[in-house]
Amino acid sequence: MLDTLAGMYKRPFRAGPEDATKMIVISDADVAMNVVTQKRDPRDTPMGWNQFTDYQYANKDFLLNCIEYLVNPSGILETRSKDITLRLLDTKKVDDEKTKWQIVNISLPIVLILLFGFIYGFARRKKYVGV
Repeated sequence: MLDTLAGMYKRPFRAGPEDATKMIVISDADVAMNVVTQKRDPRDTPMGWNQFTDYQYANKDFLLNCIEYLVNPSGILETRSKDITLRLLDTKKVDDEKTKWQIVNISLPIVLILLFGFIYGFARRKKYVGV
């Protein structure tokens, strides 16, 4: 196929685009569709509104951001991105208190369940002993 094109147009086949390109692939056509019902005026149904749950999804915002990404070369979406900083734990403190927190996380729930069981059994005994 490449040889056929090169012979037909008298120039070599270009392997890729000259400029960087962008593409967005959306696999559901209902993203841009509005619901038309008998109960509501079609002009009053916003994009992304679900008639069964009466919930509006952010389809309109998503499509506007997609268009802005494709058209705007300055990268306004990159300026909106959030900075995420990882706050790591102090490794010395973790090593020092590791066994303490393991014991607390294992034994405290067991102790609470046993305590609740004793209180519940005591309350039932007290209530039904005189019956």
